[in-house]
This record gives sequence, structure tokens and C-alpha cells, in this order.
Amino acid sequence: MQSASTVCWKFDLFGWPCLTQGEWASWIQVAAAIAGIGLALYIPVRMKRLDDLERMRSVVARLDVLKGFGTAFNAAICSDVPLAHPPRVDIETARSACDALIKDIYTDAAFLKPLGAALETSRVMIRVWENTASRLADQSEEKDAAGKIEADLAEAHKQAAAILKAWRNKHWLALAFHG
Repeated sequence: MQSASTVCWKFDLFGWPCLTQGEWASWIQVAAAIAGIGLALYIPVRMKRLDDLERMRSVVARLDVLKGFGTAFNAAICSDVPLAHPPRVDIETARSACDALIKDIYTDAAFLKPLGAALETSRVMIRVWENTASRLADQSEEKDAAGKIEADLAEAHKQAAAILKAWRNKHWLALAFHG
């Protein structure tokens, strides 16, 4: 007959021995300590991945803003309505944000090419837009330039979105419970 302090599994599938309550407590404590160490290692990694995700979303958002300006620019150039001067403050704000992301040491290197291309294309867009608004340039040449500018900004946004998607697929576990 077993002593009162021995605890056995009623449905023992693994053939575990009957242990005393103190031995079971020790094993439970070991399991909890291992789980705690695992969480202590996982939480900083997850926080870093969330920071990286927010930085990458910021890059894509900035490129999306510039892409929107490129689309508006192309629509304005292709219409017969007289072209107003560009919303320079808004475009410069988006360009400054992209420039800051390029200079940020934590920005993923894969984003540097799309950011640089978007900065250069938006610089050309501002120049062409101002020339067209001032009627210093031929409208037909500007329509070709507007189409190229819109396509270049859309391509930079597409590249950045693809980089973000690939990164999310690679780090799915660290982002498992994040929206």
C-alpha cells in the first residue's frame, strides 16, 4: 500500500513513477522556471521586432504619401484645367521624413534604395510642377514626365511594401499576437 503523500497519475500514459508531493512540486518548479526563462528571452526579441515593424510601416506610409502626390500631379498635368502650384509644404514634409529615415541608423538597408529613388523623383516632380504651373515648359513634355514620376513613385512604394511583407513573413512568430 502506498503512503498518503505519494501522488500517481490515474491514467498514466508515459509510465511515470509515483512521486511524493515534494518531488512533484520540484518538477513543476523546474518546468515553470524553464518557461520563465523562455519568456524572458522572447519578450525583448518581440519588442525589438515590433519597433522594427513600426519603423518599416513608417517607411511605407511616407512612400505612400509621395505616391499620392505623384498620382495627383499626373492627374493635374493630364487635365486641361490650369495647374496650380504644388502643395510644397506637404511634399517637403514627406521628403524630409524620407530623408530622416535614410539617415536613421535603424532603418533596414533594404529600404534605402526605394527611399532614395522616391526622394529624387519627388525633387524632379516639384521642379516640373513649378515649371508647368508657371508655364515655363511645354505641356506635352511635362505629361510624359508626369507619367514617369507617378510610375517611379508607385514602384518605390511597391518595393517597400514587398520588403515589409517579406519581413513580416520571416518574423511571424515574434509578431504572432500583434495586429
